[in-house]
Amino acid sequence: MTSVEAREQLVVFLDWARAEGLRAVRIVHGKGHGSNGEPVLKTKVRNWLVQIPQVLAFSEAKPGEGGSGALVVLLKTSS
Repeated sequence: MTSVEAREQLVVFLDWARAEGLRAVRIVHGKGHGSNGEPVLKTKVRNWLVQIPQVLAFSEAKPGEGGSGALVVLLKTSS
């Protein structure tokens, strides 16, 4: 999957979650162990989330829920 496809899938997932009435979701982006040093997807997902109007806020998941390899995303209510 390319980064363009990953962003499209992220938007589709967030739209679905809002349509289902969910207020929070977990996005697992991984820790980037296979990307030669810096995590690529982790950084991109964070950058994308700040650009998506449906996102209210996000933070790193708790250690038992993915830790630095996942984000908890709070969604705005559908209007």
